[in-house]
Amino acid sequence: MVFAVIMPATTIPQIYKTYVSQDATGVSLLMWVAYCFAGIPWLIYGVVHKSTPIIVMNILWLVVQIIMIVGVLLYG
Repeated sequence: MVFAVIMPATTIPQIYKTYVSQDATGVSLLMWVAYCFAGIPWLIYGVVHKSTPIIVMNILWLVVQIIMIVGVLLYG
C-alpha cells in the first residue's frame, strides 16, 4: 500500500516544475495521454479483483496524469 502512494508521488516534481515555470516544453502530451489510457485496464483489474492497493495506485496515477495533461495543454 505504501508503494501505491509513493509511485504516483514520484510525478510531483514534474508537475511542480511544469506549473511553477509555466513551461511544458519538451513534455510529450501523447505520452501522458497514453499513460492515462494504459492505466484504465489496471484500474478495472483492481476493481474486479477487489485489490485496494491496485485501485488506489491507479486512481492516484490517473489524477497525476490528468494534472500533467492539463499542464501540457496550458503551457505546452
